[in-house]
Amino acid sequence: MNKLAISIIILFFMIGIGTQSTAKYISSHLFIIGNIKIDREQPRIEIKSIKEQKDNQTVNFRIKIIENNITYNILNNENIILKINNGVSSPTNISSNNIKVTKVLEENDGITYDISVNCSGKDKILSLIIKDSIIMDIAGQGNKQVEFTYTLNNN
Repeated sequence: MNKLAISIIILFFMIGIGTQSTAKYISSHLFIIGNIKIDREQPRIEIKSIKEQKDNQTVNFRIKIIENNITYNILNNENIILKINNGVSSPTNISSNNIKVTKVLEENDGITYDISVNCSGKDKILSLIIKDSIIMDIAGQGNKQVEFTYTLNNN
């Protein structure tokens, strides 16, 4: 009975020490099943500032695209619509030749652009419309169409 009791005590002692191996070579397995990136937010476009230069009749819109994972970006003058006086008076739209898009800053959280519009006249309401789905992220989500309005007051 003494040998059985001693064997049981040694067994419990060995279990209490743990299962740490002191072998020279230890192998472990790491299985990568997939590389999944989750992006729950669609790209947003926000206005940072609007400045009017009265001497050359230019309005500068500074916008920021807020998105960390941009995969598709075709923001250019062809994807911007500018309406005058809400499209009521003549001419109702400014041609894309009078719109200039310039990338100002690229950061981790987005891209900042300056959009310059050449227009003449006074007391006009300009509406800058950026079309939808011109900026896409890794999840395939596109931006929503946004509209920014500014009233010209050239005196």
